[in-house]
Amino acid sequence: MIDVLHTVDLGISSHILANVFWIFVIVRGVLGGATQAEKVKKLHEDLNTWYRTAKVATRIQGKITIERLRTTGQWPKLKAKAAATRHMAAYALHLATTHRDGSEGDALILAICQMLVRFYQILESESQFLGADARTELPILGQRLAEVYATLSRRALDAGQKLWKMNPKLHLWEHLTEHQALKFGNPRYYSTYADEDLVGKMIEVAQSVHPKTLACNVIFKWLHICFDQ
Repeated sequence: MIDVLHTVDLGISSHILANVFWIFVIVRGVLGGATQAEKVKKLHEDLNTWYRTAKVATRIQGKITIERLRTTGQWPKLKAKAAATRHMAAYALHLATTHRDGSEGDALILAICQMLVRFYQILESESQFLGADARTELPILGQRLAEVYATLSRRALDAGQKLWKMNPKLHLWEHLTEHQALKFGNPRYYSTYADEDLVGKMIEVAQSVHPKTLACNVIFKWLHICFDQ
């Protein structure tokens, strides 16, 4: 099963968001600042202001840095938790809407942000079994987003810029939106968020016991966590 957490939140969303932040904030300096360090500080401050205004509860942990915006060989990719990345899609749309310059490139960036936000809206608003409208919209949205991303990637390559890196998860995204979601329903209902949460709990449990008794005590403590109400 193609998973939203790894394919979208930690996959194409992290690429899209980092590219939007890099282009508008670092390259163009729309939020102010003379150096990269100052610009990324302005980004962090503006994001926190947006968090408060939009009343977003799930926020990025720690400060945004240049290193967190370029994590794949100088290509933009955001390093953040999956849930925080998902909730920042609306902020990327806010940036693209507020600071677009009317160019064709900015129109493409705005479009890809709109489609990413719309994808998350569909997942949140639909039940486990997608309605007729969602089943019609999702494959079109999935294909169109992939096309726009590929266009942005091609334009960056032609300009000699390390932006909009193509990656295999874009192909998985198309399968998710055009085929799997139609067959198995809303991807939100078979994401691996619960599995990842369990792994985190198990790590905490394992770190609290002695290696010689790990096998027995981890099972005992896990049962205690799950069933002690």
